[in-house]
Amino acid sequence: MKENRQAFTLIELLLVVLIIGMSAAVVIPSFLSTVKKAKLRSSAREVIMINKYARSMAVLQQKSVVLRYDFEKGRLEVGIMAAKSSNNQMRNVLDSGSLFGDRSYTDSVDAAQGVTAEIERELSDGVVFADFVGNEDKIYETGAWVNYYPNGMCDEHSFRLIDDDGKEALFAIESITGEISLEMD
Repeated sequence: MKENRQAFTLIELLLVVLIIGMSAAVVIPSFLSTVKKAKLRSSAREVIMINKYARSMAVLQQKSVVLRYDFEKGRLEVGIMAAKSSNNQMRNVLDSGSLFGDRSYTDSVDAAQGVTAEIERELSDGVVFADFVGNEDKIYETGAWVNYYPNGMCDEHSFRLIDDDGKEALFAIESITGEISLEMD
């Protein structure tokens, strides 16, 4: 008479657990590395998008647009300048900490300073700005700002983004065309 076997033996269960454990040991480090690289790629896309947005708004609105890089908070902010805004007025706005202040961007208009806040974006956690090069008058301790002009030109600038693992993305924004070149590790 044949025996009906309806259970797994302990050895079979241990073999399955061992196979799952070995597979996880191979897959998890690769997965974590991919997630970290995604943070740098995501931040790079944000930088490209906001630079293109600033240039587009300058051309469409026929006004100077300022793009602020906040090194301390890992944030990018775009504001449209009033026709008679000067670099000194822009410096005053930036010294206050943000184009947006404590308000949301939809109602952030600082008429006294002549800047209307448009949009802001943040870099992914663990990604920071480094080595910003641009107009020295527009670089300060916690950030920098560049102008996009109604003719489509901008202030030439370059910088790096670095993630927690030391991976880098190098950006260079050309002044005449606004073309953005990106090199990533």
